Amino acid sequence: MPKWRKIHFFLFSLLICFEIGYTIPNDLLINHIRNGSKRPIIRKIAIHTLDIFDSSDTKYRKFPFPLINKIHFDTKAHVIKRELLFKEGAPFEIELLDESIRNIRALPFFDEIATKIQPVSPDTIDLEIIAVEQWTTILGTKYSIQANQSVYGLYLMDYNMLGFGQAIKFSWAKTVDGIQKEFYFNENRVLNSHLQFTYHLKNYEAGRSNFISLGRPFYSIRSKMSFEFNYHNYRGWQGVYENENKLSSFHLNETDFNGRLSSLIFRQGLQSARFSAVYYLNQIDLKDFTDPPSQSLLPEYPVENQNVGIGIDWIKLSYLKKQFVDKFGVIEDIALGRLTSFYIGKAVEIDGEHDNKLYLYGKFSQSKFFLNNFYLFGQYEGYTYFDQHFKQFVNTIKLKSFINLPAKNLLAINGEFTTSKNMPIQKQLFLGENQGLRGFKTYFKTGQNRIILNLEERFYSKLNFYSFSLGTTLFLDTGYIWDNSESFNNQPPFTAIGFGFRFGSPKTNNAGMIRIDFAWCLHQGPNIAISMGKNHFFSAYEPLNLVSVFPQKFGEVKQ
Repeated sequence: MPKWRKIHFFLFSLLICFEIGYTIPNDLLINHIRNGSKRPIIRKIAIHTLDIFDSSDTKYRKFPFPLINKIHFDTKAHVIKRELLFKEGAPFEIELLDESIRNIRALPFFDEIATKIQPVSPDTIDLEIIAVEQWTTILGTKYSIQANQSVYGLYLMDYNMLGFGQAIKFSWAKTVDGIQKEFYFNENRVLNSHLQFTYHLKNYEAGRSNFISLGRPFYSIRSKMSFEFNYHNYRGWQGVYENENKLSSFHLNETDFNGRLSSLIFRQGLQSARFSAVYYLNQIDLKDFTDPPSQSLLPEYPVENQNVGIGIDWIKLSYLKKQFVDKFGVIEDIALGRLTSFYIGKAVEIDGEHDNKLYLYGKFSQSKFFLNNFYLFGQYEGYTYFDQHFKQFVNTIKLKSFINLPAKNLLAINGEFTTSKNMPIQKQLFLGENQGLRGFKTYFKTGQNRIILNLEERFYSKLNFYSFSLGTTLFLDTGYIWDNSESFNNQPPFTAIGFGFRFGSPKTNNAGMIRIDFAWCLHQGPNIAISMGKNHFFSAYEPLNLVSVFPQKFGEVKQ
């Protein structure tokens, strides 16, 4: 049949289907639109939200599910609509629909997102977006155990305040470092624009931290421009550690201000490139050491640093939808592709002084999916600054992988290798509960070079209690850490093995979970420790952003 007859036959069938009230299956219609040369016009966009618990299901008609649905604030339609990358009256593009759904799914207050396409005429469609709500208001206790050290407190957080999309949090906690009070506010669409604003305040017994951020991200792969401005100040006491012993304390007053302006300079299919101009200001004041540490722990470090630079990010990006990787049941968008970043910066004068240093930062990341069950991610990231000689460098190699096994089983792997020279005192490398080893003390070992390897076998069971499911895990954590003056061959491995439980639900907090692990520490005889927290100990996959995380001094990335 000639091509024009096939097109005519399809349009005629479409018109007949419209007249008799029959809906063509979405997959068939989408495939035709994807392969067709003419894109239909979107006549109308309808937004609908569904209750957290489906009342048509008999198991959700009993207490407390109807009450939860009733007291929950439904998300306003405009909160969903502003995430769409198209409007009524525009040609319909499958790629923009896919990206819009990922944007909506990234919001921390939806369970499932569905779309329906209804033909209206041969060249017009109606589009319906259906979102299933999550419970987003959390009032509860904050409790964790790390290496037999308890952290407890109270917090109130809402990820979708009154249904308008803002996140707000208040918390009080007793930590290993004393009392901590916290306030957090985030608005991803200031006045329904693409501006994002964040304010984060933390009050410690030892000090106070303020963070403010304002920016306009690349909200789509087609976005032409983005910018970001961040301000952070910490004023208070900080410790110097050496192999779990606190050697000294000092008063730190550190201020960071950075800005980035980025522009899309090339895009073709899945590939795109972005050019960035960056500015960084860092001011540090170290004083009042309780016991001055050795000079080896105090490398040369400028107390005031002002730099400008330029950089480029080249990315090839696609997405894969998976379930039961890091979350209980919710669809997870896993980025696949390649990211290459290179930034170069130069110090500029402050009060007539000039340190004459050149700053270099580079990153290469790649992730692939093989045979429908094997994910692999690898990344190199490094930075240095120098004048006549290299003054400081940090190089990090990361590896993440997971393998889908039968019956909702997953083997997850996380690896990291970091080497450094002249690491500044406030950027020490640690090995312990906070970095890679469950059951060990938080500051178990310190050094300038580190290797971490984590293995987990995750099993997501079918057991369900009030929408919460049970998961289990077997794990092995091992690591090495050493100074540049020491030989790696002389360093023993520090290892913990154990098992754990996971409790999670797709109906609350963007499928967050509770983690309880029992770790056997194999260093100097077996010791049993409990490790508790929120979410998995490590993620099984890594995001790929359109531009690199903002480089401070073009390499010292945000922690």
